[in-house]
Order: sequence, then C-alpha cells, then structure tokens
Amino acid sequence: MRDTLIIAPPPTPNGDLHVGHLCGPYFGADVFRRYLTLRGHTCITALSVDVNQSYVVTTAERLGKDPGALAVKSHQEVSETLDMADIDFDIVGFPDRAYTAYISDWFAALYERNIFQRQTRPYPYDVVRKRFMFESYASGTCPVCLSGTNGNICEACGHPNDARDLLGLYPTGGAPGDPIEMRPVEQYVLSLEDWREPLRDYLDTAIPERRPSLQRLIDELFARRLPDFPITFPSQWGIPAPFPNADGLVLNVWAEILPGHYHWLEQAASSKNMTFPTDADYVQYLGFDNSFFYLIAHVALAMAAKKCGVRSVLPAAIVTNEFYQLDNFKFSTSQGHLIWGRDLLAEISADEARFYFAWSNPDYSQANFTMEDMERVLNRKLRAPLKTIRAGLQAVTVPAQVQDTVWSTALYSRFESVYDIGRQNLRAAAQTVANGLSILIRQMDAGAAPSELCASARAIAVGLAPLSPGLAAELWQLSGGVGRITWPQSEQLSQVA
Repeated sequence: MRDTLIIAPPPTPNGDLHVGHLCGPYFGADVFRRYLTLRGHTCITALSVDVNQSYVVTTAERLGKDPGALAVKSHQEVSETLDMADIDFDIVGFPDRAYTAYISDWFAALYERNIFQRQTRPYPYDVVRKRFMFESYASGTCPVCLSGTNGNICEACGHPNDARDLLGLYPTGGAPGDPIEMRPVEQYVLSLEDWREPLRDYLDTAIPERRPSLQRLIDELFARRLPDFPITFPSQWGIPAPFPNADGLVLNVWAEILPGHYHWLEQAASSKNMTFPTDADYVQYLGFDNSFFYLIAHVALAMAAKKCGVRSVLPAAIVTNEFYQLDNFKFSTSQGHLIWGRDLLAEISADEARFYFAWSNPDYSQANFTMEDMERVLNRKLRAPLKTIRAGLQAVTVPAQVQDTVWSTALYSRFESVYDIGRQNLRAAAQTVANGLSILIRQMDAGAAPSELCASARAIAVGLAPLSPGLAAELWQLSGGVGRITWPQSEQLSQVA
C-alpha cells in the first residue's frame, strides 16, 4: 500500500484565516487525509506560511505594522484557527534558516545545470514608494477577463499576467496617474514554452480528471505560447537569488513554494520517524486561482529538477476548488466583508461547521455562505436527525454480532465513490450522510431489527468521520462500535447478499 503525501498552498501570513480560506484546500486536504487513514493508508501532510509573499508587505503598510511581526503573529493565528476547525497537518511550518538554505541550494543546483535564462527587460518602477511593481505592488485591470487584479496572476480567471500588461496600471497604495518609470532589470526566467509538450503529455495522462474551470484555463493557456515564468524579481523582500551577479534580486515566491513543499514534507516525515517516500502518491490541493502556478509553472520546474537529478515529485492528483463567497460577494479582508474562522467556531462546533463546509463546498462551482442557510441546513440535515437517532439507538440492545446489510453496503459504496481522489465531491459526501440519516430514521420507524439499525448507523459513522469526526465517533459508539472507527474490509461487504 503506497504512502500518500498531501499538500496545500501556504496561506499568506498577513492575517488570520476567514471562512472562505477554511472551506477551501485546507478542509479538502484534511478530509482526504482522514479518509485515507480510515482505509489504512499512511499519510504525510504539510503546510507552511508564505512569509516571503509581497502581500505581507503591502498589508503591513496598510495596517501600519512591521511585516516581520505581522507574519509571526499571523502564523500563530492561522495555526490556532486550523486547530479549532480540527484541520490537522503534521506540520504548519514557519520559514527559518534551514528552510532558506534548502530553497537556495535547490535553485542553485538548477542554475548550475543551465535551466534558467537570463534576460534584460523593462520593469515598471513606483517612483513614490521606490520599488519595482510586481505581484501585490502592482494594481490594475486584467487584460483577459477585465477584473480588477494585482500583478502576475488574476484570481478571477486564473491567467498569469505581466504587470506591464495590466490595463490602467498603477502602484498599490497609490492611485491611477501616480508616476511610474520603466527601468531595465536583469531577471532569471524559466521558459515554459520549452516544456510545452512534456507538460501537455503529463496533464493528459497523469491528471485526466479536471474540474470544469481548470479544463477551460488549461485549454486557453495552451492555445497560445506559454509565458516565461519569472524565477526572480527585483526586490528586497524575500530569499536572495542564489546566482552570480544577482544583487537586488530575490526568488519569486511562487517558484520558491515548490521546493518549499518538499522541505516541509521532509520535516513532516521526520516528525513521524519516517523518511521522505520518493515513490509515494503526491496529492496537491489548491484554490482555482493558483492553478497556473501549480499545474504549469510548478510541473515544469519539477520536470526540470528531475532532469537534473534534483529532488522533485510530480502530483498524482490535483484537486481544485472555486471561490466561496459571503452573501454573494467575495470574502474581502481589506473591505471587512468576512467572517473570521475563529469567530464562527466560537459559535458552533467544529463538527457542525465542517459538515456545512462540505454541504456548501465550492469544489466544482462557486458557492455562497450565509449564516441563515447554515443554520437551516444544520437544523434540518444534521441536528434534528441525530437527535432522533440518538434516542432510537439508546432504546435498543446492541447485538453481539452486527452483519452488514444491502443498505449499509450501499452506503459504503457511495462514500468510497465520493471520497476517491479522482472524483472527490464533498457536497455529495455531506448529502450521502444526510441520506443515510434519513434511511436510518425510516428503518427505526418501520421497526427494523437492532442489527440492521446498528449496521446502518456504523456505515453512516464511517462516512461521516472524514467530515465531522466527533459526531461520527459518537454514532459509532451508540451503535456498538468498539475502539476507533474502521472501514470494513472488502471481503466483509462482498458477503452481503
């Protein structure tokens, strides 16, 4: 049985996690980890925070804080909020000297093998704030979808951009019309076009299961020349580029993230007294807005590293999610349009929050969160059914032997389908739990035998465990389950007529 490595994008440590963050790749990755653990697989999971991201700087400027202190505080808050949500990673790392050395050595090894190209190109320069404009330092309108965006990636359509190409470009923190100068800069890039055919072959064979928005983005990207991917940016915030004659250049944080994942997975494996399993299945969770980086830029970088004999792992599966909105508008920290994760989790249990995160999940399409809908769903689909079932199970004598039935077997089959990595569907998982609870109540009303009731209850508990582990454990115990929740062996289910 192969080990599984599970990774999610590092949150930017410029604040705590709001509900939109929680419901995305962090929750999805945790659900998958719990499912695999139920099935007897060994998982290594890792997360870190994105300290070298330019958004740390611009947020600190807006708040009047020191960016380093903001990052430290945010890392602590992120870790606490994940813990409150029962979202568990083996490590939630904060970049340190060992991390920086690992990243520098990784890129230096690729540089020595002539993987990168050096270019001289004009860069927009913010005269007022005295910095070059890229990522969060640049603001304007996306030339593809015409949404407001920052530099290098558009969150709305997923297309990469060059800050020079933004319509109505202006410096972040300033206003349209602020002075901008074009200044020549030496930069290192990876030519993605050179990797077009290997990328296309890999995506077609290794990642055949793609969600609709992701498929559209891939088709649009490959319809034209793939862009050069910046390995460095002219800045003072970040890891200095470990190349000769690279003064004033730092590593692009989106390039840094790839070997950063490897570093934190190594640390996570070490914490479990394991070595990094090179033959493991590598599963990447991410928000759709980061798709270009993970599916194109990172895969090309990993292929280049593999060619050079440098540590690299290609994903066996990539799972994206769409945006989770609040009252039909995007969560926005800067505009105060949000619900902090810790505030929600102070009002309701993690189990209930997780069930609703699954029920309303933006896994295949954009979804909307409202407090009213959450209360309505929880009352009708979880709280009331569980209250009835608790009373019903407490009134029966649990038999010494509980045999699976056609009902419990059907539930196991459906749960296996909706949790499988190739077609994971968290909405369908929550709906299956709700269907199972309704079935069990009907069985109780019809006077079904205790063995049949307990078989259904245990199947529901197993399927609920990746979503709401506390409620699942309670249901497992009420139905006579002993010890930890376990998924039945396939031979047990095959014996059911």
